[in-house]
Amino acid sequence: MVSSMYKSPELELRRFDHGIACNVTTWHPLRGFEPKPFRETCNAAAYGSREPPAYDLSRVSAPVVILAGNMDVMAAPDDIAEQARRLGPAVKRTIAYPDYTHMDFVWDRNSKVPADLIAVLQEYSPGS
Repeated sequence: MVSSMYKSPELELRRFDHGIACNVTTWHPLRGFEPKPFRETCNAAAYGSREPPAYDLSRVSAPVVILAGNMDVMAAPDDIAEQARRLGPAVKRTIAYPDYTHMDFVWDRNSKVPADLIAVLQEYSPGS
């Protein structure tokens, strides 16, 4: 069974290598996406509070297509559904890959993802 980060906040994300994504935004299991946190003293100066504010995903208006792996413990199906709910009408569709984990999107040599991604880009950006 795949655990949900919304329903199982005990999942320790420290064991996963976040790489460059930590320089842009962070994920908190109960609060969702947030600006990169600084130390508390810097947070107060940068954000006016001890913790960074959560992004209001309902304000996203650009079309969003979610590509998700059903076996992904870092972005479990329940979490994907919750993010889609928070994004609202911006989500045009979700493409699910039944046997994919988080890194299959990067390392699967026989992946359908590139073809699906190109189709999505052509659909929402015709002529480019």
